[in-house]
Amino acid sequence: MSTVEQMSEFIMLWDYVQNITLSETPDTITWHWTSHGEYTTKSAYNIQFAAVYCTFEAKHIWRAQAEGKHRFFVWQLVQDWTSGLWRVSVNSAPKEKRRALAAILIYTCWNLWNERNRRIFQGTCSTPLRVLSLIKEEVALQQNACGTPSW
Repeated sequence: MSTVEQMSEFIMLWDYVQNITLSETPDTITWHWTSHGEYTTKSAYNIQFAAVYCTFEAKHIWRAQAEGKHRFFVWQLVQDWTSGLWRVSVNSAPKEKRRALAAILIYTCWNLWNERNRRIFQGTCSTPLRVLSLIKEEVALQQNACGTPSW
């Protein structure tokens, strides 16, 4: 402590702490993520996925020189909206078409990811029509190998 103000704050804190009365009740440790308050490895495993949050600063997204729809798209990605989109897209489809729609979504995501990797690691750039063609090719290969799903 190098100033009178710091010394004064320390003395006030000291007085405050001295006036705290501790109870005679023994301390307990409660795990808040189970109904019975006891730790389980299952609850610890589940909680690590329950409240996933991103430390990415969204201001970088909003300040980027890009169209609003693109900034919003990326902001949603970092907010982990994709699971909700998946549920809405697949579950809103008629039951007999859900597997086919899920496959199309999977192949779309896969090919978009691959295109991203080609651009970053190989320095190549396909057109959107070429990526769409790759998606269609993979869906066709899957159909030939496993049979045509009910569209």
